[in-house]
Amino acid sequence: MKKLIIVIVFLLTTLKGFTQNNGDDLIGYWQTVDQKFLIKVFRENNKYVATIYSVDGKILEKQKNNIWDLKFNTDKKVWDNGKLQLPDMNHSVDCEIKMKSKDEAIILGYHGIKLLGKERKMKRLKN
Repeated sequence: MKKLIIVIVFLLTTLKGFTQNNGDDLIGYWQTVDQKFLIKVFRENNKYVATIYSVDGKILEKQKNNIWDLKFNTDKKVWDNGKLQLPDMNHSVDCEIKMKSKDEAIILGYHGIKLLGKERKMKRLKN
């Protein structure tokens, strides 16, 4: 009987690990594949926010660029319902980020229709 209880407890704790919210997987430093932008992602008030830096040679200049209000969607495994604004834009667009692997993600900016949006691939920077 004790063995059965131990097995049940083990299974329940293992299954809990598979269902954990892994929204924090996005937190860290990323760089777009074209190496134009460095993106710092962090969590603020249970939402995910990013500061975008332009990369000009060796000089990092902080811009007013922002990604804000991203929420992790546990069903779709994406960060969605966010907003994005780049320096050459006078307005914000909707934003979604999808991780392809632990070190690769795709950021999508769009006006209402995702199929007409623009994607940028990014890779995680190692510490």
